[in-house]
Amino acid sequence: MFQKMTLRTKLISSFLAVGLVPLIAVSYLSQQKAENALSDQAFAQLEAVRGIKKAQIEKYFGEREGDMGVLVETVGTLRQEAMNKLIAVREIKKNQIESYFQTINDQMLTFSENRMVVDAMQEFRTQFRTARKENNVDAQQLADWKEQLKAYYTDQFGKEYASQNPGTASKALDYLAQLDDDSLVLQHRYISGNTHPLGSKHQLDRADDPSKYSELHGKYHPVIRNYLEKFGYYDIFLVDLETGDIVYSVFKELDYSTSLLDGPYAKTNFGDAFRKAKAAESADSIVLVDYEQYTPSYEAPASFIASPIYDGDEKVGVAIFQMPLDRINSIMGERSGLGETGETYLVGPDDLMRSDSYLDPKNHSVQASFRRPETGAVHSDATVAALKGESGTKVIIDYNGNPVLSAYAPVHVGSLTWAIASEIDVAEAFAPKVDGAEKDYFTQYKEQYGYYDLFLINPDGYIFYTVEQEPDYHTNIITGEYKDSGLGHLVSQVAVDHKFSFADFAPYAPSAGAPAAFIAQPVVHDGKVDCIVALQIPLDAINNVMLQRDGMGETGETYLVGSDKLMRSDSYLDTVRVAETGDPAEYSVVASFAGNHKVETVAVDEALAGKTGSQIVIDYNGNPVLSAYGPLEIWGQTWAILAEIDEAEAFAATTSLTRFLQATAVIALAAIACLALFLTRPIVAQLKRATLAGQRVAQGDLDTAIADGSNDEIGQLVSGFAEVVGTLNTEIGELVDSAKQGDLEARADQNRFEGCYKELIAGINDMLNAICLPVTGATRLMEKVASGDLTERMSEECEGDLERLKTSINTAVDNLDTTISHVAVT
Repeated sequence: MFQKMTLRTKLISSFLAVGLVPLIAVSYLSQQKAENALSDQAFAQLEAVRGIKKAQIEKYFGEREGDMGVLVETVGTLRQEAMNKLIAVREIKKNQIESYFQTINDQMLTFSENRMVVDAMQEFRTQFRTARKENNVDAQQLADWKEQLKAYYTDQFGKEYASQNPGTASKALDYLAQLDDDSLVLQHRYISGNTHPLGSKHQLDRADDPSKYSELHGKYHPVIRNYLEKFGYYDIFLVDLETGDIVYSVFKELDYSTSLLDGPYAKTNFGDAFRKAKAAESADSIVLVDYEQYTPSYEAPASFIASPIYDGDEKVGVAIFQMPLDRINSIMGERSGLGETGETYLVGPDDLMRSDSYLDPKNHSVQASFRRPETGAVHSDATVAALKGESGTKVIIDYNGNPVLSAYAPVHVGSLTWAIASEIDVAEAFAPKVDGAEKDYFTQYKEQYGYYDLFLINPDGYIFYTVEQEPDYHTNIITGEYKDSGLGHLVSQVAVDHKFSFADFAPYAPSAGAPAAFIAQPVVHDGKVDCIVALQIPLDAINNVMLQRDGMGETGETYLVGSDKLMRSDSYLDTVRVAETGDPAEYSVVASFAGNHKVETVAVDEALAGKTGSQIVIDYNGNPVLSAYGPLEIWGQTWAILAEIDEAEAFAATTSLTRFLQATAVIALAAIACLALFLTRPIVAQLKRATLAGQRVAQGDLDTAIADGSNDEIGQLVSGFAEVVGTLNTEIGELVDSAKQGDLEARADQNRFEGCYKELIAGINDMLNAICLPVTGATRLMEKVASGDLTERMSEECEGDLERLKTSINTAVDNLDTTISHVAVT
């Protein structure tokens, strides 16, 4: 193909090749060098960004572990402070209760040993059964009084009983039927016939009758009543030692004048107190019987303390106090330092209350507890341990089903052992409000440090405190509805391992199914978990780190991917796509989990395999990107951290350089082409003239005129050609002239030429030699024949027609010689 090109085309092509080949080579090498430099720079920048983000994320999670340590220490301190406060309260209350009962013991002994009481006992027991006779009560009057008592039992007492015991029928009439005549007379005089209203019968000093008994009542009753009111007893009784008759009481309830040996209330704890005191061997003996429901007091719980009354060495009766509840409640109900949910209460061996509950007076007052034990009993770890004689502190579930800090101990009152517990709700104990602040400590902490939520969890999994109070609040995260959640598994693990742990992001139903990660650590006391503190890690904090994009251009981003290949930080590019198109998000953390949009790229696979590197890969959008990747270890979980930028943007400068070089090449091509056209025009023109001259010379026209060329090499070439043509013309002309003159020996001087022209002259000489040699030989032979010598022949080497000429001449001479010889013979 090149051979077919014109000289001008060849020259222009050569000019272009000479100019463009170096330009293209230099451009290619420059582009490659620039691309490599940009690639190295881009990867170095991505690796630097990846390293910075990795350090920031590691620092963030490290700080979270530090936060957890501080929180656990804070909770532990709050727990200890709360426990110390509860222990102090418990001990104060315990001492006060024990001191109170000791005071009652002392008062009981003082009362039973008092001379007036001894005299009252002697006189009342003597006159107890004389009142009916002294009042001349006949059968009809007795029957009338009994009807009046029946009306009192039914109307006044019965209605109050029904009011305090809804749905329970009174057995008062059964008890009325057991009264003997003497008891009936005294109950009429001091109860049904007493004009003071129900509950105030003690205001009557003496009945309006002439009996000796009423005289004694008027004498002693004001004094004993005053004693009762001064020391706050519910009732005071004097009981005949032999008969068990209650010969005196202050309040005149239905037990008045009955027998504790065989009367309607003999089998109550009141009767037990009497029998035990009766059996006592010394005057300073004290008998205390525990609370039980007591019908004359409308089934209210009643406790009795008793002591024998001695007149000298003779045991004549028993003094009995019916214990008041209000004094115990007054001691236990004082709540200084116990906050909103703190309380101290007493529980008996029957698991029923011995003091009113502050938190649940409806079901756990003493009266409610005894009347409805199914809802009023207390059987917590604390009360069980205390009733066994143990003292301690622990987090327990209280009678309301709430976790509380409990400081418990046994209380010894006489021969009885009760449980005392000072408790406060763990939520209040562990999350106190700062004085003057609207929010508690942990709410302020959560908001200050940007956590999504903060949890305080009982060791059994019960969530007793959260800031946000989502549906997981007040549920059991180990056994309840959310046990299979990340938090559920985490708390189960921490409760067993007793150490800090982490749950990776996973959908969490209480947070509307949004992905949530948690950290948790136990508060351990004496080797046991008292409480578990958990934090719900916010996505915002991670995104704030990963979406900070200084120096990342338009398409650069850093993001995190979990071991499940789902996002652990929001994609910047996905955010841009959503903003531009309005399409749903796919690669935010929330969208990734919701739609199972996984990031399955070579870079992610490498990073999750523990490898660190950088290369060009296809990203989750299907675009080629420069990716710097590596593993990120988060408390036993491996995430992938990636810093990426679109290949097009990374090599944008190379693209610009390529376009510049291409433009430069086009310009250079045009310039070279123009220059080639300019430079080749005179060269080609001269060569064309020389070519035409050569063609005429080739046609035998050696006289053609060859114009002088320029002074450059082409002009010198044309001049040389003209000189050669002239020399050739001269030499050939001389040969022609010699031949015309018959000089066949003349030859051109080939030594005047060089190269091909020398060969040309030599060829002409050889041609002349080839032509002239046979002619010369023929001439010589003809001269011989002419002289009669027919023996000579032509011996020169000839070819072609000359060889045939030679043969013909030789044949002719041979024929001539033969003819002559024949003539001569004949």
